[in-house]
Amino acid sequence: MVEPIAVTRLRARDASWKGPGVNARCPGPSHAHGDRNPSLSVAIGADGRALLECFAGCAVGDILRALGCVDSDLFVPDSRGSSKRSERFEVRRTPYEVRDIDGTLRAVHVRISYSDGSKIFRWADPSGAWHSGSLDLDTLPLFATERIREFPDDAVRFVCEGEKSANALLEVGTLALDCWRFGHLSERQALAVLSGTDVVLWPDNDVPGRKHMAQIASALRGKAKSIRFVQWTEAPPKGDAADCVAKLRSSELDDAAIRLRIASMIVEDAPAESGAHGLRLTTLDKIAAEPITWLWTGRIARGKITLIAGDPGLGKSMLTHELAARVTVGQRIADDRQPSPVQGEVILFSAEDGLGDTIRPRIEATRGDVSKVHVIDPRPEGKEGPSWLSLDRDLEKLEDALTQRPNVRLVVFDPLNAYVGKVDAHKDHEIRSILGKLGQLAERHNVAVVLVAHLNKSESNAAYRVGGSMGIVAVARTGWFVVLDPNDPKRRLLLPMKTNVGGPPTGIAWNIHTDSQDRPIIIWSVEPRTETADAVFRAQRGGSTRPKRHDAVAFIESKLTDGPMPSSELLALAEESGFSRNTCFRARDELDVRSTRRGGKWFWALPGSDGESKNPNGGGVGAGTLELDFEPSFSERVDATPDNDAHDVASPSVSDP
Repeated sequence: MVEPIAVTRLRARDASWKGPGVNARCPGPSHAHGDRNPSLSVAIGADGRALLECFAGCAVGDILRALGCVDSDLFVPDSRGSSKRSERFEVRRTPYEVRDIDGTLRAVHVRISYSDGSKIFRWADPSGAWHSGSLDLDTLPLFATERIREFPDDAVRFVCEGEKSANALLEVGTLALDCWRFGHLSERQALAVLSGTDVVLWPDNDVPGRKHMAQIASALRGKAKSIRFVQWTEAPPKGDAADCVAKLRSSELDDAAIRLRIASMIVEDAPAESGAHGLRLTTLDKIAAEPITWLWTGRIARGKITLIAGDPGLGKSMLTHELAARVTVGQRIADDRQPSPVQGEVILFSAEDGLGDTIRPRIEATRGDVSKVHVIDPRPEGKEGPSWLSLDRDLEKLEDALTQRPNVRLVVFDPLNAYVGKVDAHKDHEIRSILGKLGQLAERHNVAVVLVAHLNKSESNAAYRVGGSMGIVAVARTGWFVVLDPNDPKRRLLLPMKTNVGGPPTGIAWNIHTDSQDRPIIIWSVEPRTETADAVFRAQRGGSTRPKRHDAVAFIESKLTDGPMPSSELLALAEESGFSRNTCFRARDELDVRSTRRGGKWFWALPGSDGESKNPNGGGVGAGTLELDFEPSFSERVDATPDNDAHDVASPSVSDP
């Protein structure tokens, strides 16, 4: 009669046992000195499954491990008590030999695969006989221990779960060992091969996998030289190292490129144990301080996302072609003063301009190297037609392209909306999701990513005129508007939208001319432009571009011509004339007005005045008056009234929501 494997193992351990229905001697951990009074109840269920219960409290899992069994061994081989299970059959056996460092065979771990996709693992001793208590599993070495001698002594040692994963990493030239399970972790002799080495743990993408590697990390702490982890952010549920290598191979990467991609996934802290997307925390002392590096100083940072927005037909695309051309030959961009301009390759995604009749002529007109500008191949690929890229599904393709082309310094998406795929660019959480990942990719490869966007017809704050969700502006680290100069319709202005890196930005102007071959080229005017986008947009709607600050300067100068005056009275007169308090403080700073204090009052005076007040309502500022230099400025007066003219002064900066 065929019976479950676990029952067969029990018979092999105790020849006197009469079988199910009679208590057996339990091999579990609660019976270290033997189960003198049999305490293991064994019965066969209606579905043919073995039912085990130890009255001393041993868990079924511990009993099975002591027998060298797994959960599936509770069933009759090739029949699991149901018609569906009975149809399955064994299709493959994969043996994994476990050897000592010197190559001595210690055991064989056999993976048995079935026709229904299920699998079981069984242990065999070196002779090939199934394990029935003859192997001390906790003393076995890690799988692939004998391969250590093939690598340098200082090679990083990966530890993963499953021989298949270890073999996959070994095949691409990475030293990898498998630690299938542990008994008493601190006593595991096999860990000796990891002492004093740099260890990287690769957990399966599930809670048990992360807990398993967390236990190994705990056992190695104080023994290994360093302990790090692999964080494969795009891993499917239960995905492991073998899955990752297979996915990378499907992208036609060679072994060196695969090793580089894997190295980019290594992080300092363990993945969270509480779930596939658990919270991972670290402390700032573990984050290396890094300076911002620039493609165009103060305007476009490497490793960050930059947004360029403007109305159609103003030259946004031409500007990106200018940037691309100069990067390919290492030429300074406009007013950039880097001692060594950035030089490298460019990836250009353009959905609106022709490659042959527009983009190439522009790059060549600027004397760029067209052999260093990569575009999507427009030639048909089999039956699928031209390839395309969607950020919602193809970020890994872009990562592969950057890995294969390490000299890329600039990536352009023109316009962004053409490449978001099924993501709704007007939904904040959706656009932030893909742009957040794009930003991480830019940082990993230290490339500048430039997004081109159109404007909507809103008449609100300039930053809110970018088409789509505000999340597009928020994710970008620097942002710029391309607008027409209201005083010269042939001139374009690049004006600041926002910056989260670098100092306060200024604008810059350019004109579009044609060369001898009638190709458009950009001629820069390197003099800084201080206009704000808000002021220009207001002028386009018919408003005045002349800041009220200039009028406030004239007003305050006229009032102080006859001598010092209490600032409170001067501000009251200014407000009656339509000037805000903040505008007056800006005008004061521009005139270099002296602020002095006497008798609890502040007095303002023009530079070089005799210090004698002519104001009939206030006392003079005598020679003994103490002059102070810290009267609150407009930016420090938290009680100041809102300034409707603030957009006319400093370049606006949009803070992230």
